[in-house]
Amino acid sequence: GDKRWAAFAFESLATVLSAQGRVDQSLEMAEQALDLYRELGENRREALLLRSISRAHASKEDAKNALRRAQESQALCQELGDQKGEAAALECLASAFLSSKRADGE
Repeated sequence: GDKRWAAFAFESLATVLSAQGRVDQSLEMAEQALDLYRELGENRREALLLRSISRAHASKEDAKNALRRAQESQALCQELGDQKGEAAALECLASAFLSSKRADGE
């Protein structure tokens, strides 16, 4: 009901804010949506949003949080048997890992 609509609203706001380059505010909205999806048991939405959050952290060169969120998505997708989601999470993970190596100067 209402929580599901609130989660969609927060996720939509996160998307708009991200498109405007307001990544910090976008992350705040995404985290609120994530909390609601977890409360609702919306595991697939949660896994998808975790990948979006990972990409947002990567865009801020925050490799630690990008890696953490990508790993969470990958584990959740594996648990759900969602191979496409798991592949997308692994792609996020690889991206975050490569950006962390660039940040470390390797």
